[in-house]
Amino acid sequence: MTHLAIHAAALLVMGLAVGLPGYALERVCIGRSLDDDDALRPLARWVLGLLFWTVALFALASTGLLRTSAVLAVAALGAAAGAWARLRIPRDPPAEGGSQGGDESAGGGSTVAGWILGFTVVATLLVPFLLAIGPTVSWDGSAYHLMLPRLYLEHGGFRPVEMNVYAAWPQAVELLFAPALAAGGPPSAKLVHFGFGLLVLFGLRTAARRSGLRPWAGWLAMVLFLANGVVLYELRVAYVDLAHAFFLLAAFLFLGAARRDAESRPALLVLAGLAAGLMAGVKITGIAGAALLLALWLPELVRRGRRRRDLGELALRYGLPVALLWLPWLVRSAVLTGNPVYPLAFGAFGGPDWSHELGQRFADWQRGLGMGRGAVDYILLLPRVILVSGQGYDRFDGELGRFWILALPLAVAFVRSSPLIRRCLGISGLYFVYWGLSSQQARFLVPILPLVALASAAALQS
Repeated sequence: MTHLAIHAAALLVMGLAVGLPGYALERVCIGRSLDDDDALRPLARWVLGLLFWTVALFALASTGLLRTSAVLAVAALGAAAGAWARLRIPRDPPAEGGSQGGDESAGGGSTVAGWILGFTVVATLLVPFLLAIGPTVSWDGSAYHLMLPRLYLEHGGFRPVEMNVYAAWPQAVELLFAPALAAGGPPSAKLVHFGFGLLVLFGLRTAARRSGLRPWAGWLAMVLFLANGVVLYELRVAYVDLAHAFFLLAAFLFLGAARRDAESRPALLVLAGLAAGLMAGVKITGIAGAALLLALWLPELVRRGRRRRDLGELALRYGLPVALLWLPWLVRSAVLTGNPVYPLAFGAFGGPDWSHELGQRFADWQRGLGMGRGAVDYILLLPRVILVSGQGYDRFDGELGRFWILALPLAVAFVRSSPLIRRCLGISGLYFVYWGLSSQQARFLVPILPLVALASAAALQS
């Protein structure tokens, strides 16, 4: 029981360490660009808090100062900034009627269904939490996700790791694992990833409120997200896919709100760019999600006649933050290996511990995942990944919920009548095509599961 209480307290401390600097940055940078009672403002705090830690840890690791004392100094700075913002920056009085950015549902109180679904969410999280605070470390955690930040702590920052191609990839989440490893070892690091799972659930709650869905629909979206074996597995290990899912969902919500709110558009586009830029730092393929999200803005450009001013605003407020957060990882890879996208583009840039033969074997292995790459295989890919996913690379190495075979068609049936469903399924569909052409591992679909869950919940309410 003591072990459980200690790690529950550790999760709370982690939340405060991220939330306090996030609160300060939100009050200073966003100001009155969003209403104080806007449902997106708390989401912005989490994104900005994670931005604070990612940038600070990258700077420490790049300068050889990644030590426990420096991490404690960063934490103290973040806490002081949060306290200062709380005391010195006044909040606007709440607007009459308590609107949530103009999108809150009018039909609101708690229902029996909402209570049942909420209890289901809490009960479902209990087992992954207990497994996360245990000593077991996954294979990928041992070989990559936890091994690399442990080495960085020992050496004070980034360093080449021979015969490990992952060491040159973007590692924003691995940097976040480093302070947790220093404080409490692998269980605390696994709680960082578990915390990202909680943030995904918070993002779904925010999406439901902002979209005018009833409270039970928001809880239902959380249940649908958690009802996937691959998600339950990810909650208890030190991976990065839940972080990928959170940043994709946050950028999606900020971009969607920017399309409808002209007054707050500049701030919302920047927030979307920051979330997408952080996503690009999660893994080498993270930049693909940032690019795919631009599809949300294409209808706006078409509606407004694709004016040069609109394209410029999108490039400056969304594209520039993405570039500023992504390019340092390319520079780091180039410094370590001579190749900014190592081991990709080996023919153009080269790189150590790699060859054309290894590149071909790696590509063949990636194409060998799943159930085939022929025309018929692609036609059957969606039902196969829903109905026969499971253990082993020949079954996508992860399990999705079988219920999607009914929930997904239901969401598609309402795609024309609901802009929310249309946007969720549009981005999810593009991402699924990208996934089908790349590495067909079920856990790489985790980033779009919140969007599909949200679309299905919205369809059930319709």
